[in-house]
Amino acid sequence: MHSEFRLALIVYALGVAVAAENPIASAQQSKHVVAEGCLVSLIDDRNVPAEEAGKLAAVNVKEGQEVQAVEASKSGRSVGLVKLAATERKAPTPLAIIKKNIAASQRDGVKAARDAAVLDAGNRFSIEHAESLQKVAELQLELYEAANKNVRKAISELEVAKARQEVHAAKLRVKQAEHDFAKLAFAAVEKEAELAVAEESLAHRDIHSPIDGVVVEVFAQEGEWVKPGDPVFRIVNLQRLRIQATLKIADVAPGDVAGRDVSVTSESAGDGKEAFKGRIVFVHPEVRAGGRFVAWAEVENRKDARGHYRLLPGMKATMTIADAKATD
Repeated sequence: MHSEFRLALIVYALGVAVAAENPIASAQQSKHVVAEGCLVSLIDDRNVPAEEAGKLAAVNVKEGQEVQAVEASKSGRSVGLVKLAATERKAPTPLAIIKKNIAASQRDGVKAARDAAVLDAGNRFSIEHAESLQKVAELQLELYEAANKNVRKAISELEVAKARQEVHAAKLRVKQAEHDFAKLAFAAVEKEAELAVAEESLAHRDIHSPIDGVVVEVFAQEGEWVKPGDPVFRIVNLQRLRIQATLKIADVAPGDVAGRDVSVTSESAGDGKEAFKGRIVFVHPEVRAGGRFVAWAEVENRKDARGHYRLLPGMKATMTIADAKATD
């Protein structure tokens, strides 16, 4: 009896030990999904075009230079693209400049016309002059009518009629002056719009980048002619990259993957495996043959001590997808 009880305790203890050693191995496996052979690719890859036709007067960057798109300066006006210095930013500098002397002359001409139109639109002299003539005509009519009240037919009916007609004409001249003044105001607005177009055309001769990144191709050099839409630079952003994984629906449901945190490792020469943190941002709604589906994450890249990005497009990586509880 005692021996059977002791045997049962031993069996139970062994079972507890095994369970403690690997009590929820399948659960642990279900919490984390590991995908190997994931492709590292770019998110932002832009060809920067010319927006106006003309000859390139200056090309300010070369392949390999890191540039930054600056949306606004402290003053609030729009500024262009700047090169990144090792310790601080330089003044905003366009990637390239299309020759702008003709465009600048056109802008100056439109600006002068705008200033003249604004000056005319602010001049109410014609209205004031017409109003003063109206007052004189009205006063003349009042005097005629008052004279006829005191002395019958002191002023002939013809003269009184002429005075009434002059008052009416004076009122029409005031309305005409007000109409002309309004036209001048509209002309000033039109010239203001023309000036905005001219300044926009001039500004578009400075070629800027829409994204932060690295110049990887320069398609045109100083002195070459470009047309609107011609690519002048290709710029890629390495600060944030996409990791594309192919997952098995037998391992994890597509709906359970979306929004999960990930840890990505990639072999980097001399550095071993290095982890990059990110999150799943897209799960493809279609399941491919073999019960596989595609999901991708976006991760923040890092630089080494020499300023080179560690994770590069085209690399293969391993993605570990955290369980939902860890992400929450």
